[in-house]
Amino acid sequence: MPENVNHYHITPLINDLARYFNKYRLISVESKELGIKLEAKDLATFRPFPNKIYVMGSLKLPRNRKAKGILIRKEGKPVLNYSVASLWEFERSPDQIERSKVIVDYTISPKDPIPKEYGNLFTDDFMLWEGFSGLGKGGGRPAIFEGKPLVLPSLQRITAEDLVKDFTCDNLAGIWTPKHQTWFEKLRISKLQTLGTTFFPMMSRQYFPISWGSWESFRLEGEKYPALEDAVEPNV
Repeated sequence: MPENVNHYHITPLINDLARYFNKYRLISVESKELGIKLEAKDLATFRPFPNKIYVMGSLKLPRNRKAKGILIRKEGKPVLNYSVASLWEFERSPDQIERSKVIVDYTISPKDPIPKEYGNLFTDDFMLWEGFSGLGKGGGRPAIFEGKPLVLPSLQRITAEDLVKDFTCDNLAGIWTPKHQTWFEKLRISKLQTLGTTFFPMMSRQYFPISWGSWESFRLEGEKYPALEDAVEPNV
């Protein structure tokens, strides 16, 4: 692994706790800071675990292989703050299709110091932060997560009742912010933007501190993480 290259691993997720929709599709992923703009033809959407309620977006790989998330390869010093915008499409019926976007603001905030200036893996998958048994350690949980449950950044359905009870509308543009710290800690949503009286947010913005992880974890074939040769190169 060249020392002047860093990799950034993101896992776009949708949580539909009420199973409101029947079909889900990730149609774009974009990050100005990381220099990527992926379209529907580049992406796949699947359930990593059939018995779970969340759906994951990933790179579309050849030979029907599935990648757990998206791996981005970028040369130079680490980018310590970056945003990733994921646009999703949801179908409840053929004539009822909605779109919604989630923007996640990432901040590199490791518990332990980053081991070197170049050649790191930065990931929002906390399983990779702490490594796997016998394979060494990653950077550990950022201090903000100590003693708190870890919730991956994801787009979740917010009902009209949730908006009225737990959010405040700041202006006529439909920008909503959490009333209580508990909501921020639960979903890390910093704001929502709705269109009319939709029951699903058209855009949500989250804050998520992340850490560096264990390269050995990517070599576990059974985990389906992207291989280094599958990494996306900056293109914007």
